Amino acid sequence: MKVFITLIACVLTFLVKGQVQEICPGPIPAGWVIISIRDCAGCCGGSGIVKMPTIKRIDNLPAGSVVEICPQPTPAGWVVISVRTCAGCCGGSGLVNLPTIKRIDNLPSGTVLEICPQPTPAGWVVVGVRSCAGCCAGSGIVKLPTIKKL
Repeated sequence: MKVFITLIACVLTFLVKGQVQEICPGPIPAGWVIISIRDCAGCCGGSGIVKMPTIKRIDNLPAGSVVEICPQPTPAGWVVISVRTCAGCCGGSGLVNLPTIKRIDNLPSGTVLEICPQPTPAGWVVVGVRSCAGCCAGSGIVKLPTIKKL
C-alpha cells in the first residue's frame, strides 16, 4: 500500500510541476504564459547574463482560473482583473506592472465580474462602472467596468 501511495504522489507531483517550466529565451509555446524571469550567468550557452523565463501552461486550466503573469499580451479567453506593481519582477529594472488574469471562456451565462479597463470580450456586456483611485496600476481615477456574460 505504501508503494502505491508513493507512486500516486510522484505522478501527481509530476503532473503539477510539469505545468511550470523554466526555458531558454525564445518563442513561448501556444497555451503557455511567462510567469517569471530570472537572470542567469552563462545559461543556455550564452555568454554573460541570460534572461531565463519560467512559463506556465494555461490552456488546460478550468474556467475561472486566476494566474499572475509577467507583462505580455493577454491570451484569448482571459481578461485582466487586477495589476500589482512590483520592483524588479520579471527581469525588469525598476517598477513592473504584473497583471492577474482570469479565464472567462466557458463561464456560465449570467456570470458577472469586475475587470481592469480593456476591450469588452465578445459575448459579454458592461453592466456597471466603478471609479477607483489608482486601481489596475492606473494613475488617478480609474473606471473599472463590471461585465456580464450573455
